[in-house]
Amino acid sequence: CKNWPKSKKMRLSDEQARAAREAAWRLLDRFYVSRPQDIRERGVAYKLDVLVTDGPILTADAWLVCSEKMGLVRVRSSIPWEGQRRFCVAHELGHWVLHRGRLPYWICTEEQMRNSGNDLMERQANVFAGEFLMPEEIFRPHAEACEPSIANIIRLAETFRTSLSSTALNFLRLCARDAAVVCTQNGKIHWDSRPAGCTLPQAKQGYPVGPEAALHSARFDPPVSAEKAVGPVEVPGSAWYPNWNGSLLEESIVLLENRVALSVLKPL
Repeated sequence: CKNWPKSKKMRLSDEQARAAREAAWRLLDRFYVSRPQDIRERGVAYKLDVLVTDGPILTADAWLVCSEKMGLVRVRSSIPWEGQRRFCVAHELGHWVLHRGRLPYWICTEEQMRNSGNDLMERQANVFAGEFLMPEEIFRPHAEACEPSIANIIRLAETFRTSLSSTALNFLRLCARDAAVVCTQNGKIHWDSRPAGCTLPQAKQGYPVGPEAALHSARFDPPVSAEKAVGPVEVPGSAWYPNWNGSLLEESIVLLENRVALSVLKPL
């Protein structure tokens, strides 16, 4: 979002993240959501006096314009994935519910929704969107019932109609397994997600993944499916973590032409 001051190394506090999740829960309770198919973001937006439209946008994935009582969301019509379009709507609803009155408009890019930089309102809107589309009470039993793998992340994304990246983040946050999911772009680590108690260290953002990683043999081959993943295969831990001396079990898949990839890592 533009026109909002940013500070270096800002981190969303636990309280701010909890406030975003609680706002999503209240909204889901209001509309009696109990199953993934009950989560209809555009219908909820309409009930909140927010009109959602699709159309051409040149410099963003979505924007929200606010008046005192009504809002207008436009989502970039050229986004090819349903999960990403739904996340855009839920993200802008997060701004409407959490931040209305602070700015008259938000213009949100793909990079902000994926990474959100140091803008706390963007981070909060992302947390809201993730909880709204994958509410913990509904999502956790699915996550705890299966092992972390590319195939299971894809299956959960299809069940909840969410993007693979946001599904992977939520899955590894909630499952009780010793594993991590790492997102890379052009061979460098972008972000990672690990459940509490994971023995793997936090991945270092910007770290260039070593040549031994299976990631480098994965190719972009749409449509994305579990069959397109490389691995699981044993690789040196140092390929992913500078000071890790053990071995890892790695499974990787490329999601986008610009070499955005997801990798599931498990210690051996």
